[in-house]
Amino acid sequence: MSAERTHQQAAAVEWRDRDIFLRAGAGTGKTSVLVDRFCAAALEPEGGVERILAFTFTERAADQLRRRIRDELSNRLREADGEAADAIGRALEATDRAWISTIHGFCRRLLASHPAAAGIDPRFRVVDEAEAERLATRAFDSALGEMVESGEPEALELAAANRRRTLLEMTRGAYDELRSHGDSRPVLPELPPPDTAVAIAALVEAAAEAHPECSEASGRGLESRARIAEAMELDPGLPPDDDLLESLRGLELTSGARAFKGDACERYSKALKRAQSAVAGHVLAPAYEQLRELVARFGSRYEGLKEDRAALDFEDLQLKAVELLSGS
Repeated sequence: MSAERTHQQAAAVEWRDRDIFLRAGAGTGKTSVLVDRFCAAALEPEGGVERILAFTFTERAADQLRRRIRDELSNRLREADGEAADAIGRALEATDRAWISTIHGFCRRLLASHPAAAGIDPRFRVVDEAEAERLATRAFDSALGEMVESGEPEALELAAANRRRTLLEMTRGAYDELRSHGDSRPVLPELPPPDTAVAIAALVEAAAEAHPECSEASGRGLESRARIAEAMELDPGLPPDDDLLESLRGLELTSGARAFKGDACERYSKALKRAQSAVAGHVLAPAYEQLRELVARFGSRYEGLKEDRAALDFEDLQLKAVELLSGS
């Protein structure tokens, strides 16, 4: 039997009708408590080894936990008799089939047990990170090449304005991030066009309030006050293009004088940033749309390459396991 437990350790073992968060330093018996908790649940009349899921971070930790559980049950079996011994013996025998693994290991075993229901090839294999990287690179090159061959100016500009490696990392990063949120067919969201007229009008209003507040500006501060005056004359109906964006960048306050530390000047600076963001959103919209298209094409080709090889990557294991368990 396990060593005598402290009150908190005993509670962690016995309280199985609630969530337990176990936190302790190295060598304080965390694993022993988890082993006892597992064994106690496995020997409950309504429990059983096959009804317990035990997840670890590594396969090595899973093997260690399984071995510790077998050792504990073996020790208990030597000291038991009658019905108790029978129950412990059945639990000990079942540990070979126990669901003790990493999350990816659990998903892989689940999918391998129900490939038809999961809609995957029964002969599927899991690609490691190196192979997944190679497939992703091939998928990216194919997707980008097809977009460039289309001859669309925006696609050509996207390819010309970015290094291949940078564009690959952007594309795969966006794709992987969306998949990590549970989206098996990731698509970058559409961005509604920002209302630049409203943003510029708000800037004009903020400038009108800030200009008198900094009336005591002098020396180099006069240049910043002149920028505020220039902002007061902006036309909200100006087209949101590169020229307007460059003009807005020239309206930033560069003086750190006390005359520009008031609330109105602070509101002006914030309104200027919002106006710059709104115009930049318009200027960069075509590039974003091309990135959306690239991510979609990349995803289609990446999934196709894996399907041709009856392969799943680590994210697939989780996504398809969730789909299987949720019945979707």
